[in-house]
Order: sequence, then C-alpha cells, then structure tokens
Amino acid sequence: MQLNGLPFPGREREQAVLASVVTDLAAGRPAVVTVSGRPGFGQGPLLGWTAELAEERGLRVLRAQATLGESRLRYGVVEQLLTTMDGLTDSSLGALAEPERDDRLPGLAELLRSARDRPTLVVVDEVEWLDPDSRRWFGALVRRLPGMPVSLLASSSGVSHWGWCGGFPFPGPVPSRQVPLSAFTLRDVTTLVTTVCGTPGQEPFNAAACEISAGNPMVLHEALRQFTARGFAPVAESVPELRALIEAICGAYVARALSGLSDTAVAVVRALAVCGELLDLPQLYALAGPRAASEPGLGAALEASGLATASDTGLRLCCPEARKWILEEMTAAERAELHARAAELAHRAALPDEDIARLLLDARPLGEPWVTHVLRRTCAATLRAGHPDHAIACLSRALEEPLDPAERAQLGLELAAIEVLTAPEASDRRLAEIVRSG
Repeated sequence: MQLNGLPFPGREREQAVLASVVTDLAAGRPAVVTVSGRPGFGQGPLLGWTAELAEERGLRVLRAQATLGESRLRYGVVEQLLTTMDGLTDSSLGALAEPERDDRLPGLAELLRSARDRPTLVVVDEVEWLDPDSRRWFGALVRRLPGMPVSLLASSSGVSHWGWCGGFPFPGPVPSRQVPLSAFTLRDVTTLVTTVCGTPGQEPFNAAACEISAGNPMVLHEALRQFTARGFAPVAESVPELRALIEAICGAYVARALSGLSDTAVAVVRALAVCGELLDLPQLYALAGPRAASEPGLGAALEASGLATASDTGLRLCCPEARKWILEEMTAAERAELHARAAELAHRAALPDEDIARLLLDARPLGEPWVTHVLRRTCAATLRAGHPDHAIACLSRALEEPLDPAERAQLGLELAAIEVLTAPEASDRRLAEIVRSG
C-alpha cells in the first residue's frame, strides 16, 4: 500500500502506524491514539487521512473539532459526534442541554451498541480544548472499550496530552499510543522541495528552507507553493524570496493565534517578546499583569497556540522570529511602556547592565537616576569591546531622560567624543548645540 494523500511527504512512518490502527479496528481490536506536535506539524491532515482510510474500508467515522471558543460549552464536542450518528434517542439528545446536575453520559450507550454492527473510529481534533463534560464522557468511553470495535483517535497541539481521556497505561487492556510529530529534517525538506517545486533544490536553498521554516512542514509547503506559483526556482539566489514568503505566512499565523487567546495570555506573549528569558516566571507574570499568575489553563493555552512553551526558566517563545510579529501587533506607545516596566523589573532583579540597557533602548523615559548610570556603564563597556555604534545608542537614549543642565551637557560632550569616531558631522553639530545652550 502506498502511503500518500497528505499535502506533503515526510510522515510515512506515522501513516503506517495509523493505518495499522484502522486495520486492527476492522478486525475488532480497539485502540486509543493521540497525535501530538506543534501547530503546523500535520496533526489535522493525518487525522483526516486516517478518517478517509477508515471510511474506504467500510468503517463508520465520527469526527469532532474541539475549539477554544467552545471549551466552556457543556458537551460541545460530544454533541458534534452525536449529531452525525444514527439511532440516537430523544432522551440522549435532550440530556445534552439538561442542567449540570445530570451525570448521565448522553449517547454513549447508543454509540457502543451500534458499533457492534459497524466498527467505529471516533476522531477528535485539538483535545486540549475539550470542555470538562466532554472529557468525562470520553473517559467513560475509554473505560468501556475492551472488547468493543471502537477506536479513539485524537490530536493535540503544543504539548503531549497523555492521559487526556483517562486512557489505559500501556500495556493495558486497550493499547494507548502516542504519535509525536517532530520538525522536518533537512532530508525531509529536500524531498518536500523536490515534490512541490518539481525539481531538486540546490543544497544551499534546501538548507536555508529548513532553517527559515524551523522544519514546520505546513508553513514550508505553503511557502513553496506560492514560491513556485510566482515562477521562482529552488536555487540559492532565490532564498530571499522564500524567506519573505515564510515570514509573511508566519506573521499571519501569529496574528491569528493572538486573536484566539485571552487578554491575559496575549499579555504574557507580549512580555516574552519584550524580555525573552531575562526574567524568571514570577517576574514575567508581574510584567504581564495581575491575572497572569492565576488564570486557569494559561500554560496549556500558550502551548496550544504554538507561540510559547515551557523552558528551564519558565516560558519562552517557540519561535524567536515571532518576536518581531508580536511586537508589530502593538502600538509604539504600548511597546515603549512594556519595555520600561521590563527594565524596572530587570533592575530590581540586579540583572547585568547590558541586559537592562537593551530594554531601556526601546523604553519610554523613566525619570530614575539609575537609568543614566546603567546606560553610561553599558556605553563604556561596549566602547571597550569595540562597538561604538551601540555606545552612541546608549548615550543617545540617556539624553532622553529628564536631566539637569550640567548633566545633560556632560552627557552631550561624552556622546560627541564618541561620534567623532563614526559620525564627525554629528559630533560637530552636537558640540555647537552645547556651546549655544551653555
């Protein structure tokens, strides 16, 4: 059997695993399988491919999609499944809308009874967004799977949701499998380039495609599709065009992902874009706002968005390149304010001067004496390291602070002395201004 049907190659091993699940189900052997990976790694297409394969083999397929918007809707996902199933009683349909004191499991008995006549594959996308009642319902389904011709196939984004439905630990009475999806390797990318472009790519092009896309198959596939449609060839000279397409696709994704997050989650992502991993988790939450430390499910929501993930220090952006797109979604005033608050937290935490200065360069004036001290020390250090441009940036930023005339004149003289090395005309203008104002 040829394993195809996906928009991209490179998932043949996973397809083989899922095909074996369908084969086992046709023989009456159940399973619980979760396909997990970062957004864009192909969970949805793999589930769709498996569902089509099951239908081709005469199996019944019930499919539902969990979403953030319905994560608080009672039995939201279960209702999606049941409305496509024949033989459902009015009592079961009515139970979906009954008060929460009802502890029945609507439609579960009918599903199991009808599956005896037709093996059934239950497919659920994005289980991290299951509402609590649907999660309980699926847990009850799994506990009843032994001896039943029913298999449960699910996907999750961001993190592996092992045990999301109370599945049996391997090797329990029903096999529970994890199918983790990893980023594409250079070999996978090389195959994808040849497939989409219709011709092998040059080695520098393939390497650049792998690096720029971070091995994300769906992002790279879409970028290559647009790249080829515009008449470009996969050669080294065309890497800038590919980079621009990937950045546009990723930027659009970041905007969509941010729109689906709560205000608190957006605040955390913005804080990460500003300070990276400079601040520890409590400080990061302090920067994001008062609700960040207590919002339920915040970490799972960030993981599922594909924007942030856990790190040794707390949280980090999944893709460093996303920082630019996240900051572009903010106004200039919002960016300046967030950088200022981050600099204050970094100063209180006694972080290195160069880290605080990096935040100060994009911050509004703070009016605190320590600001100019940090910037002057960083200026001196960067000069010793042979980076006069950064030294100029530090002193220029220091001059934006409210200063007394004598200190402003002193900083101006120091800045003019450095500008002589790289911008003598600017140095002359600055000295003339100091003379006029003095």
